[in-house]
Amino acid sequence: MLNLVALVAYGVLAGFSHYLVGGQALVPGIWFPSGLMVVLALRCGPTVLPGLWLGASLIGALSSPGPLGLHAALGLASCLEPMAVLLLAPRLMRSRDPMDSLHDFAGFYSAAAIGVALSIGATGLLQPAGPYAPLSFILHLAGVLALAPFLLALPAPGDRAGLQHLGAELRRPDWWALLLAITLSTLLINGGFLPTLSLTPLALLFPLLLVAGFRFSPAAATGLNLLAALLQTWFPFIGSEALPASSDLLLRSVMGRLFCGLLVLVQMVLVTNQQHRRMRDRLEQQAHRLEEVVATRTQDLTVANARLERLSHQDSLTGIPNRRGFQRTFDAEWQRALSNQLPLTVGMLDVDHFKAYNDHYGHPAGDRCLEQIAAVLAASLGRRGELVARYGGEEFVVLLPGLSPEALGPLGERLRSSIHGLGLPHAHGGSEGLVTISLGLATAVPREGLTPEDLLAAADALLYKAKDEGRNRVCLVSLPL
Repeated sequence: MLNLVALVAYGVLAGFSHYLVGGQALVPGIWFPSGLMVVLALRCGPTVLPGLWLGASLIGALSSPGPLGLHAALGLASCLEPMAVLLLAPRLMRSRDPMDSLHDFAGFYSAAAIGVALSIGATGLLQPAGPYAPLSFILHLAGVLALAPFLLALPAPGDRAGLQHLGAELRRPDWWALLLAITLSTLLINGGFLPTLSLTPLALLFPLLLVAGFRFSPAAATGLNLLAALLQTWFPFIGSEALPASSDLLLRSVMGRLFCGLLVLVQMVLVTNQQHRRMRDRLEQQAHRLEEVVATRTQDLTVANARLERLSHQDSLTGIPNRRGFQRTFDAEWQRALSNQLPLTVGMLDVDHFKAYNDHYGHPAGDRCLEQIAAVLAASLGRRGELVARYGGEEFVVLLPGLSPEALGPLGERLRSSIHGLGLPHAHGGSEGLVTISLGLATAVPREGLTPEDLLAAADALLYKAKDEGRNRVCLVSLPL
C-alpha cells in the first residue's frame, strides 16, 4: 500500500510539474517529485524505494521515447536522491525534523543536495542532457526546497490539535493577504510588467515570504513558499517580450539560483524563529512551573508557620494553651472587656501536694495526672471565650469573660468538684487520699488604673489563700479591691 501511494503521488507530481511548463518536457521547470522522494525516504525508510523507482520509470517512459530498460535505469538513477537521504540524513541530523534546528536543516538539505547531484550525474551518463544538466540540478533542488518542508510540516492525520491550529491560521486575513501579494509579485516579475525586476525576484518575494516565516507556523509559512514555487514555474520566461528568447536557458539558470537562495534564506529564518518560539515557550513553562513551585512552597511555609505558631502557644504535654497562649488571649479579652465595660474573670489553680505525688508515683504518673486534669477543666468550660491554660508545672489558669460576680462561686465549685470527682488516688493528698486542687478566682470590670497584671496577681493571691486555708477549696473576690 505504501509503495502504491508513492507511485501514485510521484506520478501526480510529475504530471503536474510537466503541466506547469506547458507539457514541454525539454523546457525545465521546478521538479516537485524530488521533494516527495526525499520526504518519503526520511519518513518511511527504504520500504518506499520500489514505489518511487516504478513511478520514476513509468513517468520517464510516458514522457519520452526509448527502450524500457533505459527508463528503468533512469528511474533507478532518480532513486539516488532518496537513497542518499536514507544513508546520510541520520548521520548529519540530530532529529528527524529538518525544521527543528539549523543543524538539522543544514544536514537534511546537504544530504538532499548530494542525492540530487548523484541522480543528475547518473542520469547524464545514461541520457546526456547537454546544457540542461546544471539547470536540472538547480530545479530538482528547488523542488526539494519548495515541497519537502511543506510536507514535513503538515500535521499528522490524527493530530487534531495541529490540524485545528493550521486551519485557524489558514483562516487569518493576513495569510490570504500574503497569498495575494505573492501571486501579484510573481506576475509582475515574470510577466514583464516591471522589466527592471525581472532578474531580481528577491526584491518582492523575499520580504513577503520572510513575513510569513515570522508570522505563521511552519506548515502555513512553507505553504506560501510552495505557492511561490508553483507560480514561478507557472509563469515561464519563454516568449516574454521583456527578455530575448536566446537567453531563456541562462535566465532560467539565474532565476533558479535566485529562487533556491530565496527559499534557503526564508527557511533558515523560519527555523530560527521556530527555535526562538520553542525556547520562549520552554522559558514560559519553566517560569510557570517555578511560580507553581513558589506558590506551593509559600503555602507550605504558611501552613508550617501557622502550625509553628499554634505549637508555640500550646502546651506539649496537655494539648491546651500554654502561658504564652493564655497571655495573648488575656490581652485581647482585656481590651474587649475594657471597650464594652464587661466583667472579666481570671482563675489560678494548683494541684494540691503535687510534688509529693510525683515523688510517690513517679513523673510519668504525674504527667498522666496533669493530662487528665487539663482534659476535665477544658470540658468544664463551654462558654464562648472561656479558656483554660497550663501556666507552669502543676499550675493552671482559667479565663472567663463576661461572667457575673454571682456566678463565680458556682463555677469555682464546679471546677473543684470535677477534679475531685476524677477519683485519682493520692497517698499524700489529705484525708480523702485523692488528687484535689486549690483555686483562686478574681473578677473585675477593666478600667483606667487597673491592669491585667493586677487581676492576675489578685487571682494568684487568692490561690495562696486557698492553700493556706487547707487546700481543696475555692477563694474568690471581685475587684476593685
